[in-house]
Amino acid sequence: MTDYRSIEQQLSQSLGLRRRPVAVKFQETPPAGMPKFNGTEPSGCSFWRLAAAGQALYTVPSDHYNCAIGSYTHNIPLPEERTHELEQTLSFMTRIGYMKMEEVPGIPRLAQAPRVVIYAPLGETPVETGRGALRGPAWANYAATGGRPGRRPGGTNSASGPPDLYGAFCDACSR
Repeated sequence: MTDYRSIEQQLSQSLGLRRRPVAVKFQETPPAGMPKFNGTEPSGCSFWRLAAAGQALYTVPSDHYNCAIGSYTHNIPLPEERTHELEQTLSFMTRIGYMKMEEVPGIPRLAQAPRVVIYAPLGETPVETGRGALRGPAWANYAATGGRPGRRPGGTNSASGPPDLYGAFCDACSR
């Protein structure tokens, strides 16, 4: 297995990260011995926050229902009574100038919904992973992406591709 502990140390030192990088893995079944998330979080980004704080856990699609955008990017259909939340959230985001509605089709989206999403501190991930997240100062994200706006480090701009790290994650959602 890849030496993720060493990669975490190198990323943290090189980029001056204040939070641990997080490994993220989408798969069909839960890993042996890893606890399932139990509780409620306001967003999918919150799971990254938990992992950055040292927790290793896995989620199932229903754990992501509180975040319409996260459900959209993970291709997780919201329950019928909550489908309106995506449009409401996107409308709000466009009203405050965060994005334009014509940008929505360009939001990366998984080709199919994962049955299980694993989140763990990068150095402690129990599975081989090709995705991860790091949060750091803007210059660190710029350096990690090679200075290419909208590009995720080590990979493509498509969520169906195999990026190594997401450049950053939703700061507001994960506090």
